[in-house]
Amino acid sequence: MQKTYKSKIDLWLLILLVAAFGGPLVYMTVREPHWFGPVIWLPLTLFVIYSVTTIRYVIAGDTLLIRSIGFRSAVPVRSIRRIEETHSLLASPAASLDRLEIVYNKYDSVLISPRDKYELIDDLKSINPEIEVKLKHG
Repeated sequence: MQKTYKSKIDLWLLILLVAAFGGPLVYMTVREPHWFGPVIWLPLTLFVIYSVTTIRYVIAGDTLLIRSIGFRSAVPVRSIRRIEETHSLLASPAASLDRLEIVYNKYDSVLISPRDKYELIDDLKSINPEIEVKLKHG
């Protein structure tokens, strides 16, 4: 069994990225018409947008794979002890503040933001029914 879940992406994050990267790109193109600014800034902008929009969570067999540019993790589903809703600001492979904290092994955890968190939780619990789930809503 292999199933992929896309990350939820907050609108405010997209607006922030457009402002942070698009604004300087427009400025460099219009106010400072040098070729090297946009040539360097445009690929950087595209890379950041690509890295945010390609965050994926995959259940492959009995392993939860967390994939994004610069972050790769494999969590054995049977080692997951708890899944809890959170809005933590900690850096993580998540493009939304509507997050799930996956607590596994003895002291490990990772924050993710699947678009359909209830489906992901159900699929993880079908592999490991012992997972404790703490949801604030739903």
